[in-house]
Amino acid sequence: MCVIIVNSKKSEPLKEELLSLAWLANPHGGGLMYSKNDRLHTVKRMRLPSFIEEYYKAKREADSDVVLHFRIATSGNIDSANCHPFLYDNMAIMHNGILPIKVPKDSPINDTQLFVKNFMQGRLTTDPKILKKIAHLIGVYNKFVIMDNKGVIRIVNRSSGYHIEDDWFSNLNFLV
Repeated sequence: MCVIIVNSKKSEPLKEELLSLAWLANPHGGGLMYSKNDRLHTVKRMRLPSFIEEYYKAKREADSDVVLHFRIATSGNIDSANCHPFLYDNMAIMHNGILPIKVPKDSPINDTQLFVKNFMQGRLTTDPKILKKIAHLIGVYNKFVIMDNKGVIRIVNRSSGYHIEDDWFSNLNFLV
């Protein structure tokens, strides 16, 4: 299962060993999102060494938390276009889980992109009322992390994840 890590601005950089474990369990690409100077930055990589390099660069530069996503494909092609995050206007989204929607077997895009397109009309929001409805719709085992250009983060189904010091993990399956 994919994993999302919200690495707090207050936290030390994550250890390379932890990044490697997350990647080995989710080897279909990785992505990052963070804010710098009120601009949202996103990075997608298909190889671990360049992902690690980009993460440490982001950690040095970011004005915000750095959010990481490690992908294991359950739908869509295995390519950088299907790596999270997905950018919509001045917000980006990452997803962990398998959404309760019908994804055509030969779909080149994954369930997250289909969900945003079909259920959110291609727009993201940080409105707590709407996010509460989305949480009900997607179920407790799915998590979304949405970040805006100012670095404001909203986590849908936050309580289904794990807080370790100042960081948040969508799951800890990669540690088993």
